[in-house]
Amino acid sequence: MSDKLPAAIGNMPDPNRMRVGKVSSYDSNTLIISMTGGEIRNPGILNGAGLRAGATVAIFRQDSTWLVLGVIQDPATTGTFLAPICKIYQVAAQGFTSGTQAAFDFDTLQFDSTGGSMWDAGTPGQITVPMPGYYLIGGGGSWVANATGARGVLPQVNGFNQTGGWSRQLAAGGSVSTQIPVRPQPEPLNTGDVVTLTGFQNSGTSPLNSATGTSAERPTLSLTWLRPL
Repeated sequence: MSDKLPAAIGNMPDPNRMRVGKVSSYDSNTLIISMTGGEIRNPGILNGAGLRAGATVAIFRQDSTWLVLGVIQDPATTGTFLAPICKIYQVAAQGFTSGTQAAFDFDTLQFDSTGGSMWDAGTPGQITVPMPGYYLIGGGGSWVANATGARGVLPQVNGFNQTGGWSRQLAAGGSVSTQIPVRPQPEPLNTGDVVTLTGFQNSGTSPLNSATGTSAERPTLSLTWLRPL
């Protein structure tokens, strides 16, 4: 089987950090992945789903350690992911105080490609980084109709504002809600880093609720893995 990767990945400074291989043996004691040029024994596992003999997997090297990144093709089912990706959103409306920046209280998981490494129901308002890499932060905020003032969103990593992360605009007029998208930017992140989204409104009304009435207008936060550090 070929271990060639798509051009976008193959053009990385060190393409050998990312490889594709096939599981030749997997039990409670040993995991062996065969690929062009040899085999890797007992690499770390980000997610064990689908790791059975014959599964095609993506692996990458972080320093001297190999880690199984995801299942591309499972012999029994369709592969589900190639990289850590997570998206959460808000169902319960949240009140924002005028003139105050506050974190969105996200409460619902849409998907977590790692099977639980990025989102925890005990801390639903954040996404946790499962492995080092460059990530793209996405999403946006939403507020109920109020034509006064401005609205804004700003991602944070471990409680610190993202450089160049503010996105602000005047509120929509009339009786429509206001949506403010995140400015998507790549960020170098490490295992255990916590990503949140904060919002701001200065309508003079306190509280002014987030808009959650329909699925299309709900506040969201997403984190997408791009490549190793």
